Amino acid sequence: MRRIRSSMLPGYADCARRAAAKQYRDEIQAAGYELRSLMPSIGAAVGTATHAAVEHVLRHKMETGEPGRIGDGVAAAMEALREEIAPGAEWDETTPNLQTAELQVRRLAEAYMPLVADIEPAGIEMELTAQISPKWELTGKIDLYTRIAALDDLKTGAVRRPYQAQLGSYSILLRSHGKPVTSVGTTFLPRARKTKPQPPPERQHYDRAVCEAAAFATIKEITRDVEAFAETADPFAFRANPMSLMCSARYCPAHGTEFCKLHIDQEKDNGPVD
Repeated sequence: MRRIRSSMLPGYADCARRAAAKQYRDEIQAAGYELRSLMPSIGAAVGTATHAAVEHVLRHKMETGEPGRIGDGVAAAMEALREEIAPGAEWDETTPNLQTAELQVRRLAEAYMPLVADIEPAGIEMELTAQISPKWELTGKIDLYTRIAALDDLKTGAVRRPYQAQLGSYSILLRSHGKPVTSVGTTFLPRARKTKPQPPPERQHYDRAVCEAAAFATIKEITRDVEAFAETADPFAFRANPMSLMCSARYCPAHGTEFCKLHIDQEKDNGPVD
């Protein structure tokens, strides 16, 4: 049974080959292609840690009626952060070191707290699976499902991005398990530089039908591409996007390998033009 993860859908729309190299690494390498190993992104690590803090606070409220202590949530977040970056990390200008990362995680968790009073959780970090064809299954972990059947996904990052296909796949998973979905949306916590104040959370709601349509279209593309690659071992079974801002050795395990030669060499070619 092949698997599609909900979290891979937005990236697949940007560059299918990069997303496939991450999700279907074993199949690609079994076909004879070597892929690069990537260091964990500090942005992703900060996001995972923030999720741990929010999960602690909301799960305590779901189970007891009272929010968990933010201090305990931050402690869980710091442990998660250290686990994420244990192999090392790709630091960036927004988060250049561990001290900054810890500060940002604390600020992000605290920024979420004013929202907690109005949230009535019915499910936290729900791991769901649905069979979508005889050979394929869809899996996803849903951050928050409320008592009024609202689906909300927590996002952190330097820039807010669209996640309709991912949200649509979560809605599909919930409804396949008999749970109604009245609304889908994201709560975005901006990861700001430590010299700048922490911005407040940004909440965004989307049309559920549009999100599900985007999810189904992307899922159809993934199944078609993976099955074509299984038959041909041709990298061009997966659409590549060298125009993507993430087309770099920092973000893509296929970059500069035999599996993808569409990148731009860092060294300038000053040779003659025919």
